[in-house]
Amino acid sequence: MPPVPGGLDAVAARSSSSAVAVGATVPTPPHSRALVAVWDGAVWTTLSNRTLPPESDLGAVALFPGGAWAVGEKRMSEHGRVFHPLIVRVTGSTVRQVPVPVRSYSSALRGAAATSAADAWAVGSTYNFPLILHWNGRAWTRARLPATVKRGVFTGVAATSRTNAWAVGYDESKKGGPLIVHWNGTAWTRVWLPATVATGSRTWPPPQPRMSGSSGPRSCTGMAGSGRALSCLKSTARAISLPSARHRRAMPGLWAILALAPESWRCTGTGIAGRRS
Repeated sequence: MPPVPGGLDAVAARSSSSAVAVGATVPTPPHSRALVAVWDGAVWTTLSNRTLPPESDLGAVALFPGGAWAVGEKRMSEHGRVFHPLIVRVTGSTVRQVPVPVRSYSSALRGAAATSAADAWAVGSTYNFPLILHWNGRAWTRARLPATVKRGVFTGVAATSRTNAWAVGYDESKKGGPLIVHWNGTAWTRVWLPATVATGSRTWPPPQPRMSGSSGPRSCTGMAGSGRALSCLKSTARAISLPSARHRRAMPGLWAILALAPESWRCTGTGIAGRRS
């Protein structure tokens, strides 16, 4: 790929000969423009063109058979610097902007996931309210969130099928803390972390867990909360870093171990199980 002034923020790959990277042509507005590059196994090719909106950037990408979704934001100069959500579809060697069912200022998308050409998710926020969008193969629509999800931002989403998806972020309500919701094919429900984990710690970056067990249940051990040892048992487990509402100001670290399954999980030694509402 010829040198392009700017940077890339996210990449997704399907094989050694198929990958998509996204970002912006220059790192600083007002001259940035969304950038899309594809890898065919031999060379990178830039697909961005003048049909994409000016003063825009892409921060997440998800692949599906036959194409990719890239999400981010586009900026407008009126009334100062404001944001609108941006979704771009990549098909072969073409890239185009698609309609988004949110037109509010101060809105942006930060994560994307896709399980097929007819099932995809995009997450972010509009003003200070969490936002989840769904693609059903025909159009993007806004998803209904649980009543317990009020203010905050979704920063990431992952999906394995039409009936299983997770979205994470941070809660900006009075209680604050991590924000996790689960999709079961019918509705999104909020999932709460164990209280001793949700308090977080001020160590940044968080320590990496030690994984044990090659088959059957696996365990993760590490430090969490006030620094006590923590162990979680589940069929699968992973460590994730979840910024709290105070993170952008004070940068406190937050480390949690979460079993990515719709059931509750339990951390040994704490006696507090995760719950859904």
